[in-house]
Amino acid sequence: MTASEREWREIGHNSFGPDAFINQGNLHVHLPLPPAPAKVVRVIPYLLNEDLVYRKEVVDQLDKLLPPLPGFYNAALWGLGGSGKTQIALDYAYRRCVDDECCVLWVHADSEATFTSDYKAIGKKLGIGGESLDGPELLSAVRDGIEAQPRWVLILDNADDLGLFGVGRKGGSLANFIPGGLQGTILWTSRDGRITGSLVGPSRGIEVPSMTKDEAISLLEMSMSDNIKSGMEDAEIDRLLEELQLLPLAVSQAGVYMRRTRTPVKEYLNLLLQGTSRWDLLKINDSDRHRRPEVSNSVLETWKISIERIREESKLSYRILHVIAYLDNQDIPHQLIQAAGQGSASSQEDENVYRRNTDLEVLQAVTRLVEFSFLHTRRVEEGQRSYEMHKLVQEAIRYGLRVQQPDKSPLGESTALTDSPQNTEVYFSAIALEIVNDAFENAPLSGYYYIPHAIQVGEWAEVNGKEVETAALLCRVSAYMNAYGRWREVELVDRKVINLRTKALGEKHLDTIEGMATLVETLIKLGRYSEAEKLAEQVLELRRQSGSLCDKHPKMITSMAYLAMIHQCQARHDEAERLTEQVLSLQREVIGDDHPDTVIMKENLALIYLNQVRYKEAEVLIKQTLDVRREILGEKHPATIGSISQLATILKYQDRYDDSEKLAKQALALYQEVLGSHPDTFRAMADLAEIYTFQGRYAESEKLNKQVLSLQLRDLGDEHPYTLKSMDLLAVTYIKQGRYDDSETLMEKVLGRYLEICGGRYPITIRSMRSLATAYYNNGRYTKSEKLLDQALKHQLEISGEKHPNTIMTMMSLATIYHAQGRYTEAEKFKEQALRLMQEVFDEGHPDMALAMGSLAETYDMQGRHDDAERLKEQALTLQLKILGEKHPDTIRTMGSLSITYHYQRRLAEAEKLKKQTLKLRQEILGTKHPDTINTMASLGQVYISQGRWLDAQGVLEEARILQVEILGEKHPDTIKSQLNYGILLYKSGQHNKAKSTFVMTLDLQRELLGDKHPNTLLNMARLAQCWRHIDPGEAKKILIELLQVRREVNGDEHADTIQTMEDLAACEEDIRNKDSRQVIRQQRQGDEQMPGRDDNRNESLNVGL
Repeated sequence: MTASEREWREIGHNSFGPDAFINQGNLHVHLPLPPAPAKVVRVIPYLLNEDLVYRKEVVDQLDKLLPPLPGFYNAALWGLGGSGKTQIALDYAYRRCVDDECCVLWVHADSEATFTSDYKAIGKKLGIGGESLDGPELLSAVRDGIEAQPRWVLILDNADDLGLFGVGRKGGSLANFIPGGLQGTILWTSRDGRITGSLVGPSRGIEVPSMTKDEAISLLEMSMSDNIKSGMEDAEIDRLLEELQLLPLAVSQAGVYMRRTRTPVKEYLNLLLQGTSRWDLLKINDSDRHRRPEVSNSVLETWKISIERIREESKLSYRILHVIAYLDNQDIPHQLIQAAGQGSASSQEDENVYRRNTDLEVLQAVTRLVEFSFLHTRRVEEGQRSYEMHKLVQEAIRYGLRVQQPDKSPLGESTALTDSPQNTEVYFSAIALEIVNDAFENAPLSGYYYIPHAIQVGEWAEVNGKEVETAALLCRVSAYMNAYGRWREVELVDRKVINLRTKALGEKHLDTIEGMATLVETLIKLGRYSEAEKLAEQVLELRRQSGSLCDKHPKMITSMAYLAMIHQCQARHDEAERLTEQVLSLQREVIGDDHPDTVIMKENLALIYLNQVRYKEAEVLIKQTLDVRREILGEKHPATIGSISQLATILKYQDRYDDSEKLAKQALALYQEVLGSHPDTFRAMADLAEIYTFQGRYAESEKLNKQVLSLQLRDLGDEHPYTLKSMDLLAVTYIKQGRYDDSETLMEKVLGRYLEICGGRYPITIRSMRSLATAYYNNGRYTKSEKLLDQALKHQLEISGEKHPNTIMTMMSLATIYHAQGRYTEAEKFKEQALRLMQEVFDEGHPDMALAMGSLAETYDMQGRHDDAERLKEQALTLQLKILGEKHPDTIRTMGSLSITYHYQRRLAEAEKLKKQTLKLRQEILGTKHPDTINTMASLGQVYISQGRWLDAQGVLEEARILQVEILGEKHPDTIKSQLNYGILLYKSGQHNKAKSTFVMTLDLQRELLGDKHPNTLLNMARLAQCWRHIDPGEAKKILIELLQVRREVNGDEHADTIQTMEDLAACEEDIRNKDSRQVIRQQRQGDEQMPGRDDNRNESLNVGL
């Protein structure tokens, strides 16, 4: 058969010769066959995790990056080992299985072996390869097979060694075998954050953080049995999650352990907090069906591979990681990390091994640690970086060092330390100690930032054998924390110093004794005077026994000075004075009269005089110290300025406000010039603001206090004693302005801080309790005020005994609450007890005794015992005139109080005369616009009302009201009270409709400012009802019924105010029954009838006296 010409094919570019042809035979063309249907393959090595906790933020990001839509997508989950990356990826894989036509494939990408093995399994499922295919050919064939699928998802799990995929490595890599194309989805998981920007785009990486608190609680509950969950306490759960740092692996392991062993949360937490059992719990390796069995689930071992990879990549990163494992895990300054990357200056061998690394090299090393999630950048402020490290990672690193062989340091160099089993722990913990110590020495002004790290390295003193060096560092820490008022924490540091020195040097070593002396000072500041006294006596005796210190040695004198200070704090002023004078005598002999320590003791003696109300002697002594400091140190030395400030304080207590203000302004100007923005400058501003308060210049005081507080919050924080004192002073100005809610809010915050910092038994905390009780009192919340004062009195009795002035003051405050509640018998009992204690404790004629007498007399007045009240007030006034003089505010106050008693006794001419005398003195001393002056003016108007001198009363009350509106504002309680007095004037003068309108207006204001149940609001309701009795008894009855219901609720049926309301209601009902006699009743009441309540004594000061 001859072939046609078209059936011959020429093959060009051949070597067959010109006569060679190939016969291909006939070509038959068929229609194409349809492709074989795609085979949907699923290769997922783990079961669906039905107990997975939904982590919304991460899952939402993942779904946004990898939507189930046409196209090619890739993304990476990266983060710390144990953070839950694999479980999130597993959840995504099963959610994509909902698509019946989508292949979902899983590859373990932690090594070339596992990658190849899983690719071979996928190829088998896809029907690719066979025995003849292996190596790169197999991997390429599987890649092509995956790309040939119409829809596919590939999970590459645990791609921690990015070098396998060509990142940072030359030559062949597995990256060539990762599928691509126009369709498909790839999800990576890795511990190395560098995967973002290398294997996936810069915006396609999702860092998987620790869980939120709610997520961690859900995970813990899912892992536990029901019987354990039922007994969980919120506080225990919070503490446990804090210890586990919300790390999913740690939380899950804890829940599984508690379920298996039936261990309650509280018991597990106790085991976790014990050093002996903590590592035993954290290294438990319970199996998990959603994780590879050959990979450890132990919290302490989960990062072992990553740490090894860091060691292989960068010795510098490895070194930094292991040094900072011995620091605090929060706020690690870049300076410490930089120092950790350098050689140890104390070891010659280290200096030979390590060249000094550049800043860039350290930054690159730290970046790798950040990329592995071992470090997180916490903040970058003014070019200064700060980092944090996961607490459990630190423990895992220390655990790894503990269990490894101690022949050499992990970097291959000799550590030049002992060959003990703790060799590497010794090495790194010693470097941590050294770099923190150097940081304190080289940057003293930044020492505050290193405090947590210094405390942490103090925990390893017994590991590295550097007890003495650690104690020296902790002494610096104590001084820093002391300056910031963190006294409870200081105590722990001081005791650590004593323990370290006792172990290394012995109890009788002078350095150990010095540590004990520092603790004495701390205990004094904590108000634990009995403990401080006992320890101070022990220090004094040990110094005597040491044999190296004579009685006149400065250290011995200092010990005596501490004892004098303790006696002063215990109100043992006579003993304190005697011992201080003895110390002063020794100092003058040994170090001279002008030595700074001698001058300080003179100041202490002046403060003792101040507490003894020996103001003139205190003034003389402070002026002497001021003269010495001016001569030796100069006018602008901070110590000299401090003496000026002290003198201003003494003048303030003598009520020489103008002189005090002048000196306070001088001190402030000097501080601003010399120190600038400094805590002492802020304190001087606060002192000036307090003087403004004493002068009644409340608006100026508030403005300056707010300025001070803003600066202190910025520079010192809200826990510093200076800041808290400024808050307290600002709250006082609020009280003076009648802004009781603002005052209460601020004082609650202050008390909360003091309780947190110092505890409930600290003197400042107790004082703060009294201040808050005052705010409650002013708001009419007598029950809360009483409860708080009961607590304060209990603490005060425990730490100081019943004869301490602060205890007596608290008793007087509590008595004032009883007085306000109408519990006059109890108030009388407490006030009499307080007065009796004062007579035992104070010298005869002490000013506070006069104030206590006046307070007791006011209770007698409310009991109707006006003669007893008169006798006691006159006795108090005589004492004050003798001790304080006529022009002292306390004397003037007692004069005003005595005039009220005369008023009660209807001795109106004497009451008028004494009120006018009081008014004249207040105008002279405080000025015409001081709130106390204006109140006295209004009180005089009340006398005029009782005398029936309507025009005189109207003129005085109107003037007082105008001034109060100007100075205090329309809504201040004093302004409202003057308006009420004006209403009483209208009532007494027969203008009942106008009086009613006035009472309605003031009642609305009181309800707005004080609330419906405040005593003053209820008192005004009673007045309004009284007015209505003359206009419409039926309307009066409605008001009295409402008033009676509230007073029964607030005070009970036995309270005097409740009984009075019952009587008023009965009288009102009688008026209604006898309408014809109403005119007669009105005429009888017209001139002499008293309006309800006695305002003057309702405003008794809660902190009266003391």
